[in-house]
Amino acid sequence: MRDQRGAIILASICSVLNKIWDLAPPVLIGMAIDVVHQQEESFLADYGYTDPWVQLQVLAGITVAIWVLESLFQYFYGVLWRNLAQTAQHELRMDAYRHIQDLEMQWFSEQSTGGLMAIMNDDVNQLERFLDHGANDLLQVGTTVIVVSGIMFYLAPEVALLAIIPVPVIVGGSFLYQRRIGVRYTEVRKEVAELNAILNNNLQGITTIKSFTAEEREAEGKIGLGEYSVIVFITQRLLWPLTRLGETFDLYQRALASTTRVLDLLDTEVGVVEGDTSIEEVEGDIRFEDIRFTYPGREDVLRGIDLEVPAGKTVGLVGATGSGKTTLVRLLLRFHDPLEGKVSLDGHDVRTLKLDSLRGSISLVSQTTTLFPGTVRDNVLYGRPDASEEEMVEAASIAEAIGFIDDLPEGWDTNIGEDGHRLSGGQRQRIAIARAVLKDAPVLVLDEATSNVDNETEAALQRSIERISRDRTTLIIAHRLSTIRNADTIAVMEKGQITEAGSHDELVSQEGLYARLWAVQTGEASE
Repeated sequence: MRDQRGAIILASICSVLNKIWDLAPPVLIGMAIDVVHQQEESFLADYGYTDPWVQLQVLAGITVAIWVLESLFQYFYGVLWRNLAQTAQHELRMDAYRHIQDLEMQWFSEQSTGGLMAIMNDDVNQLERFLDHGANDLLQVGTTVIVVSGIMFYLAPEVALLAIIPVPVIVGGSFLYQRRIGVRYTEVRKEVAELNAILNNNLQGITTIKSFTAEEREAEGKIGLGEYSVIVFITQRLLWPLTRLGETFDLYQRALASTTRVLDLLDTEVGVVEGDTSIEEVEGDIRFEDIRFTYPGREDVLRGIDLEVPAGKTVGLVGATGSGKTTLVRLLLRFHDPLEGKVSLDGHDVRTLKLDSLRGSISLVSQTTTLFPGTVRDNVLYGRPDASEEEMVEAASIAEAIGFIDDLPEGWDTNIGEDGHRLSGGQRQRIAIARAVLKDAPVLVLDEATSNVDNETEAALQRSIERISRDRTTLIIAHRLSTIRNADTIAVMEKGQITEAGSHDELVSQEGLYARLWAVQTGEASE
């Protein structure tokens, strides 16, 4: 808002001048009555206009000029405040969005999507509404009080004192209203956030929900007819705007509560601070050394983890849900930092690396596939927007997605809807794999990439994985052991520790947890 200080001052000047011209009609009416009543002895006669008819013509000319000036300044303040409101709204929303993107995943895990959307949308909009209407209203009410009070005390101080008796009551009531409503609006914003969270949840889970059913001097203590008329009309112009103070303070309090929430968000410290090192050419050698990690309020998720993923090799991670497999991937991507130990990429502690360098070296395909509203082309090119048509098609071919893409109504330009809901689960997963292939990062991470598809689709995805993992460091997390059977090394995780490691055949022969899982999934007894 500091950059908008000039615009704020200019808009405020236009609001004040508009209200000054707007308050002129009661004075003109009083002058007209003074002309009719006093004629050659009227106020205007003191300025050389002794003919009543000429006086009325002069008043008519002044009236037109005032109307033009009032209209012009009304237009100017309208445009200025509206542009200022829109600019402030845009800049605040973008600042909040950029800040959110820098926050660590741990912070996100403690927030609700609906709550964040309420801050980014409705809370920011409350500031826009106040700047568009409330700020001008406050300035004009203030101008009205000052100008009208000045005129009334100049014309008839005794009458002015009587006229302003209701003012303290009105203003006091407005401030009392503001004080009481302020706390409640803060609670309202919180409730809106919770409501948005519920709404977001319900929209995402609609299938499940459906299935579960306004003159002149005082003379000898007497007031002339013209002066009396001015006081009568202008008193109304004073009191009427004051009755709207409650509404204006309502806008102000809404904006205050909402802006506080947005500023609190902007004040949230970034937990993960990136390093200053970039790796020009990443080989892909990954090491987890004596890793210990826990989420707030929970027991250790990872304890004493030592794991090496050599460059160009494929390592599989298996284990029960909650054993820490996905947490390892989050540490590699620096969504979190370990409490003890270190994660390194090509010998560099990932905490010393620039996040663009680190994350730009890794392609991630997760169990929860995220696609964006737009076309198939938009989503595949998300991996590398500057890729050529040939590279895009090749990536889709490797992901075995080219067949169904060609069969879509508009092919690559088919709109897939929000989160790709117009595609099947397998098709969405293949688009995600094509996106990862197109990124062509030296490290590929597949986190349960085939868990939610049928056997035929799994087979197609398995072929794709085998093709894209060649000569590339690949880390595969899987429940279906057939997905990682051909991995160079398979690590078995149990309760945050690696309990077994080796090739498929070696692990089966050890007759440990891996062998039991293999027997259950294949229906064969381990030998």
